[in-house]
Amino acid sequence: GDLERLLRICDRVTLYCDSEDTALLSSEFMSRRGRSIGRRSMPIALRDRADTRRVDVVDCTSMDANVAYIRHSYFDLNVHVVGDFQELITTGRSASQRGRLVHAAAERTGNVFSFLAPPVFISW
Repeated sequence: GDLERLLRICDRVTLYCDSEDTALLSSEFMSRRGRSIGRRSMPIALRDRADTRRVDVVDCTSMDANVAYIRHSYFDLNVHVVGDFQELITTGRSASQRGRLVHAAAERTGNVFSFLAPPVFISW
């Protein structure tokens, strides 16, 4: 598929996903192609296990700083996301080695991560 083709030219792929992204939801509805990869906050497994280890999924569903509840523009507004972009680009590290992320799953073996920050619905 498309992800396997992308991995032919990239050492690492990080997908920043939001299951409530309304722009992607609208696209799914209009194209009738099924759920977009950008709304999948679940482990991704590819045929080649080595390729699977080169893919990280960062679940951004609980992130704040979205534009008018569209939930598609958080990447340039949230300091955690921008900091993770910077670390990924400058170091090339996997999500498990980046400082702002933690495994989202209890077993700690999957490729889904969340930001090490309180979700927006928690108030202090």
